[in-house]
Amino acid sequence: MPHLEAFGDTPQGVAAWLTRVRAGTELAPSPAEDVNSWLGLLVQLRSKADQRHDLAWARVALAVYAYVIGKRAHKEGSLGELSADAMMYRVHLMACHGVVPGDDLLDPGPVLMWVGQAVRTLTVAEARALVALCWHRVQAGNAPDQALLADFRRLRWIKNRLNVARQLALLTGVQLDHKLQSWLPVWDELP
Repeated sequence: MPHLEAFGDTPQGVAAWLTRVRAGTELAPSPAEDVNSWLGLLVQLRSKADQRHDLAWARVALAVYAYVIGKRAHKEGSLGELSADAMMYRVHLMACHGVVPGDDLLDPGPVLMWVGQAVRTLTVAEARALVALCWHRVQAGNAPDQALLADFRRLRWIKNRLNVARQLALLTGVQLDHKLQSWLPVWDELP
């Protein structure tokens, strides 16, 4: 993976390189096989964006997130963590630069929609019942089976997304809808 200086140390250079990689006209490590190189690039891009307070670097970082997430969609577990990291980065950008409805980076709408995908899968009551059932099965001494592990993963997936919503709710200019607000107290109960 080239270092940022190879791109002329500009966000436009990195964006042009990423466009060539997406088009297949330039070789780069596959995110599906070598995610660490891409994570290293993300660290560099985010660092540039933060040091320079430059949204152009942040846009490129989010474009790289999107590319890597798209290429790793088949890898169990990694997609959720990387998606949560990308959304938390958006919240960080809003905290630093302010909430700007309609802006491609600073609008809370995409983050709220992403969180909403998780809370639509269960009601609060169903989530609490599932938590109780999972802990009951564990306390009863049952060996963890695939169904129990799947339930724990599902609840953790919801908790990770709610964590992003909790941070977003702290920002001025962000109002969570009633349904999402009703989920925030459940965060502590989730595994």
